[in-house]
Amino acid sequence: VCMSHIMQQINDGLTPNRTILVKPYDILVATNRATSGKQYQQLREGLRRLNETTITTNIKSGRRRIYSGFSLIDHYTIHEGTDEDGNDLGKIKGSLQITISEWLFNAVVEREVIKIPRHYFHMRSPLMRRVWELCTKHLGQQTSWRCGLANFHKKTGYAQSIGEFKRQIKKYISDDSLPDFKLSLSKTKAGADMVIVRRKKEGLFSGDHGRTETP
Repeated sequence: VCMSHIMQQINDGLTPNRTILVKPYDILVATNRATSGKQYQQLREGLRRLNETTITTNIKSGRRRIYSGFSLIDHYTIHEGTDEDGNDLGKIKGSLQITISEWLFNAVVEREVIKIPRHYFHMRSPLMRRVWELCTKHLGQQTSWRCGLANFHKKTGYAQSIGEFKRQIKKYISDDSLPDFKLSLSKTKAGADMVIVRRKKEGLFSGDHGRTETP
C-alpha cells in the first residue's frame, strides 16, 4: 500500500514523500485481512516488527568493506478509537502515518521493487511467496527462465534440504498452485535438475527465448 501510494504520487506528477497518510482499514483490506479488533492489533504488531527489523548490507571495495544497517520503517503512528464527531479513526485517512526508510523510498522511486498484487497475500506459505518473488524478478518480459534447482534453492534461502525443496517444487507443479507462473522440471546434459518458469498467461509459451542460469 505504501509503495503503491508513492508510485501514484509519481504518476500524478507530484513530489513523493517518505511519510504516507493512510487508513488502517485500507491496509487490512489491501492485504486480504479481516477488519476486526484482532486484525487491528496484528497490524500494530506487524508495524512494530517492520520498525524493529534491521537489514544489513555490505559492499567490498579493494581491501575495504563497508557495512550499513537500516530498517524498512523509520517511524509509524496509529490513532485508534473515534474522533470528536464519533467517526471510526480506523476508516479515516491520516489516522495511520508511516515513514518508510530512505533506502526503501529510493528503491520505490527508482522502480527497483516489484509490484505486489493482492493475491500475493493469499499465499500463506513463505516459500511459495519467495518462489513467486523470484519468478517475477527473473522472468521479466522473457518467454521463460531456467535456473538450476540447486541455484534456485540457494536464491530462496529455504532452510530445509534441497531434497525437501525439490518435493515442494514438484507439489507446485502437480497442483498448479503457484499464482501467475507455471513451473516444470528438466535435466541438463550433465544430469542436474533444472527448474523452468513460464507465465500462465496464454500466448507466452511459444518458442524458447528465455534465459538460463547455471545449475
